[in-house]
Amino acid sequence: MCTDNYDESHPVAARATAIRLIERYPDIGDDELDAVLRYLRDDALAADVEHIKSELGQLPQFQQLCRDHYLWRLSPSEKVFAAAAGLGIVLILWLLKLLADTI
Repeated sequence: MCTDNYDESHPVAARATAIRLIERYPDIGDDELDAVLRYLRDDALAADVEHIKSELGQLPQFQQLCRDHYLWRLSPSEKVFAAAAGLGIVLILWLLKLLADTI
């Protein structure tokens, strides 16, 4: 059960709670994991995220959390989608060039 609740009106307290949870990762419950991920992805200000990265950047628990949950990087499915979208754009541009050359 998550005992650490975030209070959005107190960003310093919310950041401190997230730091405490990250320091215990992966030995946290599912509710706590959901709370810290929601905070990092949705609720934290950019300055809070940078503060956490600067404070915990070398901590193995923080690095594992980032790796396990694709924080601030693309997941494999997002990479496939981006590659397919890029290929689609190249194909459309090539077809438009062929059409322009025939006119």
